[in-house]
Amino acid sequence: MNTTPELELRELKALTTVIKDVWKDDFSEMAFASFKRRVEKLMLKKQIASADELVKFVKDNRQNYDEFVTTLSIDNTELFRDPSFWRSLRNELRNLSGTKLNIWLPQVASGEELYSLCILLKEKNMYQDCAIIASDFNEHILASAKKGIYPQRHIETWQNNYERLESGGNLTTYYTRPNQFEVQLNPELLQQVTFKVNKITGSEIVGKFDLIIYRNQLIYFNSSMQEKVCKTLMNNLKTRGLLAIGFKENIQSNTCYLNLAVVSEEEKIYRKLRD
Repeated sequence: MNTTPELELRELKALTTVIKDVWKDDFSEMAFASFKRRVEKLMLKKQIASADELVKFVKDNRQNYDEFVTTLSIDNTELFRDPSFWRSLRNELRNLSGTKLNIWLPQVASGEELYSLCILLKEKNMYQDCAIIASDFNEHILASAKKGIYPQRHIETWQNNYERLESGGNLTTYYTRPNQFEVQLNPELLQQVTFKVNKITGSEIVGKFDLIIYRNQLIYFNSSMQEKVCKTLMNNLKTRGLLAIGFKENIQSNTCYLNLAVVSEEEKIYRKLRD
């Protein structure tokens, strides 16, 4: 019987140092508890018994490192997760100014958030007037999201969420079943999407966006990195643009909060007041 490995703080710090030196990715400012939990999950899955074995696993092989990154980055998610959020966003979309909407998802992860957005925009007849940037810090993650392939067991949850969206549409028109085990979301949903490798922990100006969706991700950073990430989000958001950060977040102590008006406190949707 496998037992869950236990890593000490010094071992995790040593791991992040090796990763930064070899792969140039910095995980040093992730919240300790969540980082530790995800790393130990990978160790259990791959039957890695020690910190030294883990360092060797991550350092010596790009494919192993990509698997490590995927474990850290991709939460279990679903189409239209938290349907009340998508209903609120749908109501606010009509208030965004401009003939063409620029939208950014800084962390595309498994991709289901992105596909949810595209379906929502199609059903609002707004999709063709949108330009969407979908980012993540690793090409391997983006490649997986582009494929849009998920286990067939997800369908029941997707359908339940979609019904609660109350759109009046038919979810089955958005996916096919290539085999008995998987479903594939229609590639046509990505016609207005550009995928871009980008590290949200950096300060790059990706563009100026009418809407940024970055839900329930700040909680995985420590407070100083949360401040830095929020600054990056705000610098990429247009005045009067919408920022959706997810109901699990609390940014009232963050400097950026002073430049935000509450659109939905329950769903944590905000509007930028000024540049």
